[in-house]
Amino acid sequence: MNKLLLVFIVLIKGLILQAQNELSEKQTQTELLEFYKQYITIVASGYSENKSTFLKKKYCTKNLIAKLPQLIEECDCDPFLKAQDSNIRFLRTLSIKQAKEPNTYKVSYIADDRIIINLTVIKQNKSVTIARIW
Repeated sequence: MNKLLLVFIVLIKGLILQAQNELSEKQTQTELLEFYKQYITIVASGYSENKSTFLKKKYCTKNLIAKLPQLIEECDCDPFLKAQDSNIRFLRTLSIKQAKEPNTYKVSYIADDRIIINLTVIKQNKSVTIARIW
């Protein structure tokens, strides 16, 4: 009887953890989608340095923020968009999907061609933080 109870408890605990992970994935995708909706809108409407800085501080690690000038110089574009400008119409095709690697996501949208941005995220203070972009 005790073994049966132990097996039951282990199964229930596993199901709860799986449900929490699924919720976590949905939360991550939702937060990344929110970042990108705001970011694309800011850049498309004439780029506000204050709003952009606020978003980056909210959604990116300090280490990534420090590397942004180098990333911009390397690709000669905005690394969050892989483009030099933005358009509100990008929001119509914006999608965020989990990649094969843990904590890695693919952000995509269609400009003239499909643009794909790879992100690595970490959890900080119960929210999603972008740690790497390529």
